Amino acid sequence: MGRKEHLHKEHMRLLIHRRVRCEVLAVASALVLLYSSAPNAPSVIMSAAAVVGR
Repeated sequence: MGRKEHLHKEHMRLLIHRRVRCEVLAVASALVLLYSSAPNAPSVIMSAAAVVGR
């Protein structure tokens, strides 16, 4: 019983950690989009999508 609870806690912590990482990546890509010039935007979006999709 105790071991199962521990595994569940560990799993939830990993899920939260992954979600936070995705949010950080989303914010970072948004900042990159803001700072990039208009002609570069499509390639920046594609690379950001590739990173988030990984």
